Amino acid sequence: MSVRALRHRTVLASASAALAATSLVGCSDDVAENGSSPGSDATGDGEAALTFEDVSDDLGTRVDERVRVRAQVEDIVTPSVFTINAADGNDLESIVVVGEESARYLEPDEEVVIEATVEPSLVPSQVARLLDVQLDDEMLTDYRGDPYLSADDVTEAG
Repeated sequence: MSVRALRHRTVLASASAALAATSLVGCSDDVAENGSSPGSDATGDGEAALTFEDVSDDLGTRVDERVRVRAQVEDIVTPSVFTINAADGNDLESIVVVGEESARYLEPDEEVVIEATVEPSLVPSQVARLLDVQLDDEMLTDYRGDPYLSADDVTEAG
């Protein structure tokens, strides 16, 4: 990582911390028992789900991190592989989600919350072998080499 990129990440982290600290001032009356404020994307254990935009901007820097993401199902490739994007119709690149049977009951355009680990580089043949499924060579070609999400849990967003 270059010094410039490291400096940029440090400045962003400092700004994020300062913003988080100032946004918490005066909102203690609005915090529910699970630690979320009304209208937030918090899930049952109080940890807020990141938006698709939050994750897509820096997915490559989150490799090996556990993330919780709220997004919209875009395409279902197989019952174990699907793509997500933001619900607002943006033009961001989609992210592949891989997880055993994770897409079995999903529908395109459905909003979901995904708990996953960010993996460094999608290799379709390895995904096919890992999940013991047959993938057409063309199915994931556009995502080859991109970071992806290895899902542990996919639930309907509420």
